[in-house]
This record gives sequence, C-alpha cells and structure tokens, in this order.
Amino acid sequence: MAIRTITLTDRPPVRVDEDTWPVLASASYHDYDGEYASQSFRHWRGFLGVRQHEDGRTLVYATCSAEGCGSSTTREYRHKAGELLPVGTDTAAIIAAVHRIHRDIADRDVHEQWAGLADACIADLPAEELS
Repeated sequence: MAIRTITLTDRPPVRVDEDTWPVLASASYHDYDGEYASQSFRHWRGFLGVRQHEDGRTLVYATCSAEGCGSSTTREYRHKAGELLPVGTDTAAIIAAVHRIHRDIADRDVHEQWAGLADACIADLPAEELS
C-alpha cells in the first residue's frame, strides 16, 4: 500500500492509497540545464494528473517546481493545486477541472513547457466509445 498526499486548492490536503485511487490520466515534463539531468544544477518539473476511486470520486491535481534556480534571472518555486470532484462527475466536468487546475498554476511564473500539459492530460483520458 503506497500512500500519497495530494495538495488541494483552498482546502486541506488529502491522503490516498494509490492502489484504490489509480491514475486515470496524466501529463508531465522534466527539463534541465545541460546535456545530462544527473549533471545539471537546474531542474524544472511539472505534473498534471487525474485519479479516480472506484466509487467515482475524482482528484485532479498538479505540481510544478523549479529547483537550483537561485540566480538573478531565474528563481526557485514550488506550486501545487487540486480539486476533489464528487461521485457522478462526468467527463466534461473532469476536463473543466483539468483546465482550472492548469490555469491556477499557469497564472504563476512557470516554465514554458507547462503550457501544453492540460491538452496532454486530456488526451490521456480513456477514449470514449462511439457507435
């Protein structure tokens, strides 16, 4: 059992068992200065994800950080945001939450790769069956 703490916006964080809250969709990036990540002092990371419990509750959350950027041109930061959606939330509402959480982080000073994460996360949602 792996427990994950997820930061939510305007409410206390939640702790979930990753086995009972599997990832439904996600998108991420890791960028760094230099040729190799292991030799770089500056790292930029971003994650936007959707987890869903079998009862239908859904978590949409994001983290974005810059580490080792303590210079005059770049700075360190760590941003987190998230929402807990109730049972019965449809796909359109989940997509709207992805956009809200993405925008919450994007409104801050973040790495340019953050811009494409909402679309990538939505594209990772399970495909709908059309007849």
